Amino acid sequence: MISSEQLANAIDRWGGRLRYWLLLRTSNADDILQETFCKLVQQKRFPERPAAWLFQVAANLIREEVRRDKRRKLREEKVASTEVVQAPADIGLLHAEVQDALQKIQPEMRDIILLKIWGEMTFAEIGKTLGLSTATAHRRYEEALAQLRPLCGAEDVRIGTYESAR
Repeated sequence: MISSEQLANAIDRWGGRLRYWLLLRTSNADDILQETFCKLVQQKRFPERPAAWLFQVAANLIREEVRRDKRRKLREEKVASTEVVQAPADIGLLHAEVQDALQKIQPEMRDIILLKIWGEMTFAEIGKTLGLSTATAHRRYEEALAQLRPLCGAEDVRIGTYESAR
């Protein structure tokens, strides 16, 4: 069983990073974050790669949420029109310039950047989380960095380094 100390350490280390990643993907970030940590508590032993495990569980919960929302939307459309609710814009974890740049690149590219840099995941773990091969995750990471450089005014600066897939 997971100890309260292990849970507290996981929340301290990964909670903010996971929440930021979720805020960019869903309007129910806090609910999914809580459910992710609830699933962690239910594990018999602490995951060997907690970041990869947490992000994978969160990604699965988002997929479940998307399927659930599609079914609910179809039911609601039969009764009334649907309103769209936007997630809060100010998440306060990154400088505004970087936040703006991240919002301007494709969501798939943004996810890879966030999982690699803030999630500290390997390309193999990113690939598994997003349903990609390790090589595709690495290639898209490089493409995402190339998209970010001009948006951040860093065309001549190399952001990040090559890291072989572990």
